[in-house]
Amino acid sequence: MITESLLPLTVTRTQWLAFVAALVALVARYSLPWMHKQRLYAAIPAIGPTNPISSYKFAKSKFSTNARTIIEEGARKYRVFRVPQMFGWNIIVSGKQYIDDLRKAPDDQLSFIDALEKTMLMSYFLGSANGDHYTTDIIKHQLARNLPNLFGDIREEILLAFEDKIPPTEDWTKLPAYSTVAQVVAQVTNRILVGVPLCGNKDFLNLNIGFTMEVNKGRQMIQRYPGVLRPLAAKYFTSMPKRREQALRYLLPFIEEKKKSIKEYGKDYPGKLENFLTWIVDEARGEERSSIRLTNRILMMNFAAIHTSSMTFTQALYELAARPQYIPALREEVESVVERYGWSKMALVHMNKLDSLFKESQRINGIGCVTMNRMALKEFTFSDGTRIPEGAIVSVASAPSHLNQEIYPNPDTFDPFRFAKIREEEGQGASNQFVATSNDYVAFGHGKHACPGRFFAANELKAMMAHVILTYDIKLEEDGIKPPNQWSGTSCMPNTRGSVLFRRRRN
Repeated sequence: MITESLLPLTVTRTQWLAFVAALVALVARYSLPWMHKQRLYAAIPAIGPTNPISSYKFAKSKFSTNARTIIEEGARKYRVFRVPQMFGWNIIVSGKQYIDDLRKAPDDQLSFIDALEKTMLMSYFLGSANGDHYTTDIIKHQLARNLPNLFGDIREEILLAFEDKIPPTEDWTKLPAYSTVAQVVAQVTNRILVGVPLCGNKDFLNLNIGFTMEVNKGRQMIQRYPGVLRPLAAKYFTSMPKRREQALRYLLPFIEEKKKSIKEYGKDYPGKLENFLTWIVDEARGEERSSIRLTNRILMMNFAAIHTSSMTFTQALYELAARPQYIPALREEVESVVERYGWSKMALVHMNKLDSLFKESQRINGIGCVTMNRMALKEFTFSDGTRIPEGAIVSVASAPSHLNQEIYPNPDTFDPFRFAKIREEEGQGASNQFVATSNDYVAFGHGKHACPGRFFAANELKAMMAHVILTYDIKLEEDGIKPPNQWSGTSCMPNTRGSVLFRRRRN
């Protein structure tokens, strides 16, 4: 009887021990990888506090306003270090070997797309970037291949946009630089993205310019929410859903017209126009062929093009207006090249001084102090043995390359013809073009994920600047004093409050 009464107790005790063992195993399964990840992070020097609460406050306040200073401080002390950002630890590397390691790393180890998702949060605004990447192929192939044929459209839209936004006057006219440039860039870019007449619709252009700004504001806002609440925050506390609906209303008639023509005649339908919207309607498959998905693609292209091209052009415009002594040499180059090649893509290829102006401006200013963002999909080991944990974001600090005395003599001095002079040396032509990337020049990134739209952007920006040089005299409000750059986190903006004065060219 005693034995029988103890059996239930014995069984219960066994079950309890089994439960405890299972719980310990479960905790070990998840805590040991976490502890391993923390050990890998701890082995990398930190700039800023490492306590979770203090590092979050540091990222939210000090880093957001002093990112450039903090990253340059870290790069002076270490080749690899980490800084706290709103998305967590950002591992920063510098130097040719680390850049080359990132360039060579396969996508299943270090992912550009996953880093874009984690840092920019674009999936909350325009859907996941991890999907059909057919638009990247279109940029690399259809757009690049058609640039010579599209140059006439680009040139025509440049003339229309500048005549409207900056009509030549006999007296000096002061204009806000960045906002004026953004209007021109939006119009010229959309001539290739959506074509006539939508590229001239000011409401549509303002929608896309505003969308660019609102995405950045929305991203900063939803970063404050935990992951589970971010979809709701993006839907109800940002203007993104409304902006997508507005864009769809503009684009829908053109999308439906193209789909109808394809259905009736096939892809080679009569009157077919070569532009980005045409190409994505041709190539999209499945859900990507829906009108809202196609609209998202146009919004995404405008976000990328308007944001970066407007900053790049404004910086170069400021630099040139601050140094008018270089304008005669640029005018002479543009006039002589156009006389020989006409207004064409081939003409732009031979404008070496103009090309150098943009490359030098990018070297000095850039669009940020880090580049080549990647996310580790598994633990990754650099060639020197440095290990970074799964899930880590790793980036390249640009200043150690771009301001390196051994690579660029007098690196803090703006020399608009620096790269034109280098290209005069044998074997240095192609490698020092504006669009060229290397371990020493990472403004566009480097490797297979370097900005695919840089070839179109370079043609557009150089054609715009060539027009400015031949059409206007320019100067700054304070002679020779460039408006200081504006920094927000790791992003560098040309001064949005600065102005440039224009008048009809007199010489």
